[in-house]
Amino acid sequence: MFVDDAERFLLEQPIATGLACAICLIFTFSVPMQKLKERNRFFFMLGALGLLPGFLVAAVVGPLAGEVSFDIQWGILVPPLGDALAKVSPLMIGWPSQEMLIQSIPLALIAYIILFGDLVTGNEVLRDGLHARKDEHVDINLNRSHFSLAIRNAVMAIVAPFFPTQGAVWTGVHVIVVQRWKQGPKAMGSLHSGLASYYLMGLPFIFFLLPLLTGLKPLLGVALSLTLVLTGFACAYIAMGIPRDNASRGTVVLIGAALAFFEPG
Repeated sequence: MFVDDAERFLLEQPIATGLACAICLIFTFSVPMQKLKERNRFFFMLGALGLLPGFLVAAVVGPLAGEVSFDIQWGILVPPLGDALAKVSPLMIGWPSQEMLIQSIPLALIAYIILFGDLVTGNEVLRDGLHARKDEHVDINLNRSHFSLAIRNAVMAIVAPFFPTQGAVWTGVHVIVVQRWKQGPKAMGSLHSGLASYYLMGLPFIFFLLPLLTGLKPLLGVALSLTLVLTGFACAYIAMGIPRDNASRGTVVLIGAALAFFEPG
């Protein structure tokens, strides 16, 4: 969530990153591409793969440009869950002191502000999709989201020593899934099945299959760039779509410029 060296990822693999981002943006948001996918099944199936076409191009172009070097290993990885639990879980290492809890309050407030931004972005992306999918009811409930996230984070902090690296919503994937969901029931039967396919089918294989894990490792910079670009694109059209008068639009632009060019303080 806190990335202060994003330029390093963009500059170390500029060709692979630029092509991957361009392909994902074109397949996701380009109006001519959406029309082409409606007429041509090949492009429809290619666009249905989400972020994969961008990764494939980066994996092919990256080595040719000298930006990516693969060291693929074979086998099945067994994550060291017991070792991680022994080193991180408060059930093993003890509970934090009162002083440490007090010192963490500012960080918790900052994290909640970022969380709130994630929730606003995710909900607005869904509301935009609901205009095209009248056939499926999606219950958007901020209170329920807060409770579910609180329970998830509390359980993870105690018994599952992992941290949610994409925040409340993995915005890049969320945007990709919703864009395909907007194409109708033939493209995606249900929003819930589309989101579940990413988390229940894709991620477990990445965690346990060593060839996938070591093959994707050199592309982590590309993955971060894709996430940042898609998140920025989504936040931009959402932020510009919410204001209804000139004062609000001007405020949005000034806030965006301040965040882009100045330090948070």
